[in-house]
Amino acid sequence: MNWPDVLLVVGNGLSIDLKASLAPRLDAWPTSSPLSWHVIAPDSRFPSDNYDPSLPMLAFMYDARMALARTRELEPEANDFELLNAARNLCVKENSRSGVIELRHLIAISYSVYQGVVDQLDLSDWVLGKNLTDLIATGRVLGAVSFNYDLNLETIIENAQREVWDLADVDGVRGGVPVFKPHGSIHYELPLSVWEPNDWDLSYYPLNNTADHFDAGVRLLPRDQLYAPRALADLVLPAETSTITGFQAVRRGATWLSRVGPWVKMAIILGVSYMPVDREEIDQILSVVPKSATVVVIDPYPSEDLMRELRGRFANVLIWRSGFESL
Repeated sequence: MNWPDVLLVVGNGLSIDLKASLAPRLDAWPTSSPLSWHVIAPDSRFPSDNYDPSLPMLAFMYDARMALARTRELEPEANDFELLNAARNLCVKENSRSGVIELRHLIAISYSVYQGVVDQLDLSDWVLGKNLTDLIATGRVLGAVSFNYDLNLETIIENAQREVWDLADVDGVRGGVPVFKPHGSIHYELPLSVWEPNDWDLSYYPLNNTADHFDAGVRLLPRDQLYAPRALADLVLPAETSTITGFQAVRRGATWLSRVGPWVKMAIILGVSYMPVDREEIDQILSVVPKSATVVVIDPYPSEDLMRELRGRFANVLIWRSGFESL
């Protein structure tokens, strides 16, 4: 039996690789451009009087829609992640808490729709996904840190016939492969001990019941319930500096990481961009890994700043530019 000694640290590059591997089936779903997706607002039992099931999400999010429109005028060359962050900053500047919450819900529902598309596909041609599945099946992976909202890493773990232990979950599995998601996830919702919806207080869009910056553990929504109005969407927006690092759901993961860090003999960093807003969090993850560990970066174009940081911390740093190589 293999003793677990491999830590996975996963960024958007995993989903980018999935899109490239399954082209053209995911061509309309680039995970770096969520504002380009055509996402219809999910129905609910008690929608507003002007609800039209053919309208996109932003039709029901006035403050977020106005902030994005103004940001596009000011920064016409900005990419989607930059636009979302600039729109958030505009909402904060104008004390529009509702605008920030709407942006988070827009991202949560958008990536939920994306996940529904992915879940309908045959992933057997995804070489990197299969490589990771095979590695996890050996029992060597002690856990993973994922900065992704989506559930593609969780799919890989399940394909290895292993349970996913999401460290933010208050009532779920205790065992399997631990997964720490410091930027939140599309399947996080308020625990039933805090909020159990009934016929008269369901959430819907435009938002009527919502929670923001919920400092506690979460429950996990089943995949068939992702595309639905929700109360909680505590996601760290793209290009946003995290405001939830001290929350219980994140601290659970950080505590686990500090405990298992000394056991790590290999850290695999896959598709992590090392954006300035994320560097403090990533550096904190790296700080628990022994300097004697081997660090493998899987990325065709790894960040020069990340490589400089890694080579300053660890003696043995490898780059796999074309995918998974033999351990």
